[in-house]
Amino acid sequence: MLLFYGLSLVNTSKYTYSNFAWLGYGFLLIGIVDCFFIGHGLLFWTIGFGGLHLLYGIWFYVHYERKSNR
Repeated sequence: MLLFYGLSLVNTSKYTYSNFAWLGYGFLLIGIVDCFFIGHGLLFWTIGFGGLHLLYGIWFYVHYERKSNR
């Protein structure tokens, strides 16, 4: 799931903000690492879908939204 979601984000970056690709690469990296740790899928889902989205949301706010509100 992490791998396919990462691939879709990389593909989506062609049609929206280009930095979506970096989020996709992060998901791909976590998905590849998850392949070697069988039985720890929930931990990697938490890191990926929870942690990466949270970090990306904060970065996106600081980089785009905060600048436009000034």
